[in-house]
Amino acid sequence: MSRPRGDVTLVEVAGEIDLCTAPTLRENLVRAFGFQANTMVVDLSPVTFFAAAGVTALIEVLAEAEKSARRVLLITAGRSVGRVIEITGLSASLHCVGSLDAALAEGYEATA
Repeated sequence: MSRPRGDVTLVEVAGEIDLCTAPTLRENLVRAFGFQANTMVVDLSPVTFFAAAGVTALIEVLAEAEKSARRVLLITAGRSVGRVIEITGLSASLHCVGSLDAALAEGYEATA
């Protein structure tokens, strides 16, 4: 986890997200809310496999974010994640961007 800007927490995720690893992903993302940033950017670009359990974890984290009036942006430049989100029809409800720069710009516009 890092803070590319004072109001943004960046969480980088890599490897495979499946039934075994999705609970850890969820726990780590919920823990990232402890950094008190208004926006959390989750970089899923390095993810090589993204199963339905990962989608469920993201939806649960987004629900947590809404409860605390925080915003979650997903960097989905990698095909494995972007394709799953597209197929599930969640691309309209998830805030997906192609890069950290795009996420920072969108996060700034949302708080301006």
